[in-house]
Amino acid sequence: MDILVLNGSPRQGGNTSAMVHAFAEGAVYKGHKVTIIDVCRKKIQGCLGCEHCHRRGHGECIKKMKCKRCIGRWRQLK
Repeated sequence: MDILVLNGSPRQGGNTSAMVHAFAEGAVYKGHKVTIIDVCRKKIQGCLGCEHCHRRGHGECIKKMKCKRCIGRWRQLK
């Protein structure tokens, strides 16, 4: 199974990071593929609420966002 972990903690080496990596290590040990993305290190802007993604964008945001890798990876897992 492919697992995508979005780590939102701003502290490298903090408790959340330790839990994320412990989880990932256990999942890999059990044969799963794990991708960790530290979203706090990405320049992700908030939603405009323009509904472009729903109306005409086929799920794509009108803004050129840095989180496309996160969204693209998530879509691959469906």
